Amino acid sequence: MIHIYCDGGLGNRLLMLFSSLCFIKNIKKPFIIHWPCNNWCGCNFNDLFDNDYNTTNFDLKFVDTHVIQKCTLLLHENQINHKANNIIYNVNLSKESIIDLFRTESDILYYGNGLHASLNYNDLIESINSLQISKNIIDKISKYNVNDYYGVHIRGTDFPEAPFITIDQLEKEITTNKNKKYFICSDEKEIEDIFKTMENITIFKKTSYVERLDKTKEWQGRITDNLNRSFNFNVNRKKQSVIEGFCDMLLLSKTKLVKTSNSSFLKCAYALSKKQV
Repeated sequence: MIHIYCDGGLGNRLLMLFSSLCFIKNIKKPFIIHWPCNNWCGCNFNDLFDNDYNTTNFDLKFVDTHVIQKCTLLLHENQINHKANNIIYNVNLSKESIIDLFRTESDILYYGNGLHASLNYNDLIESINSLQISKNIIDKISKYNVNDYYGVHIRGTDFPEAPFITIDQLEKEITTNKNKKYFICSDEKEIEDIFKTMENITIFKKTSYVERLDKTKEWQGRITDNLNRSFNFNVNRKKQSVIEGFCDMLLLSKTKLVKTSNSSFLKCAYALSKKQV
């Protein structure tokens, strides 16, 4: 059995999922996708996709205790101090090495934090095309036609890096080029509110945004999650905010993408731009 463990924010999970499906596409073994519902991503796999895959919402401690005692663990890092006999760190492995491990190990758990370094977006096309976007989500975005728009994602909240373009620069760009149309999305409502009244702007109407997990701390304040893992990412992404964030991501993938950051969200939009309709 191949266990695919998808954790972290939505972009990290999807890039990890795309990578995993790429690695296993020619391997005749059953697989299961573990997709925990937590503060990093508060929705289930089946809230986003209609595939009839074998899935769970087991968290990493449950998987560690009840699932993977006999598995080879193929990890990017050992986050909860697994005691497994065979732990392999996947970061510097080649694509061929990972596929060989999937093929030869009886039971294996693969856990990464994004697109594996051995892969590029073109490697992912078959994997991405195999995923069936939820009809509910397709219905939500169907009235938006952004194919000839410039797509701009401004990552706020917990992202530690400054965007490649400031809000002031973006405002100037948009007002100077009124003949261009822009699709703008952000995980912060205050950022979207700056642009929503401009005539050449389209913004997906959302009802839910990312919140702070600890209200007393800033977005990059240090928090401890339900698995006792400590990170400087003070976020609580509830179910509806993740679903609507996925809508943003899908619409962004249909635009002429502007590189505004190195966020996993934007990388995932680039990957999804390869999906065949």
